[in-house]
Amino acid sequence: MFVGNIVTHSNINVDKYFKVVNSLDDTIDGLPTLIVGWDIVKTINPNADFIDKKLSENIFWTFKKTERRDIFEDDFYNFTEYCYGLLIKDIEYKFIDLIQLNEIELKNTFRFIKKSENVVGYLYNKMLYIFVEKTIYGIDLTLLKYMDYNTDDVLCKIKSYCSVFLDNKEILIEYKDVIDMLNNEVKYIPFLYSIEHG
Repeated sequence: MFVGNIVTHSNINVDKYFKVVNSLDDTIDGLPTLIVGWDIVKTINPNADFIDKKLSENIFWTFKKTERRDIFEDDFYNFTEYCYGLLIKDIEYKFIDLIQLNEIELKNTFRFIKKSENVVGYLYNKMLYIFVEKTIYGIDLTLLKYMDYNTDDVLCKIKSYCSVFLDNKEILIEYKDVIDMLNNEVKYIPFLYSIEHG
């Protein structure tokens, strides 16, 4: 899974979700691309100017660290944030509110989850997140307990609907860098797992 391309002739420290290449020809089409270095930009677009950092709809540029470190760091951070934002832009979050939803809505929601394929669940600090077809459902286990549901039974039933169920701290560590870029919203972990593991 790649979220963006970076074209550079220098070593660059970036997470594994960015494809780092030496030439614009080696990038993945359709992904945002950041070109690092004024020298590369001038060979690609001789008319480029210092102020406009956007060469085309999906291609941006910045200076190398050795050219302008402060600008590089700001542009690099903004680019990675932009790429991760694009990754989740079509993902919807729905909180399954046991107080607000009526019984028919709850049954329809769980029936949909049960019938779906490639369902990924994730348990984190009394919150259960379920990723299904571009939607993340959230269930507060504390609210379940408050409403006198047996949380172990509900959890067991939901686990049976999932193709994969994640409930360990290691998975959070694996996606920590990405989650940091997504405002520390752990609800995206089942989605990230789903796209990385198919």
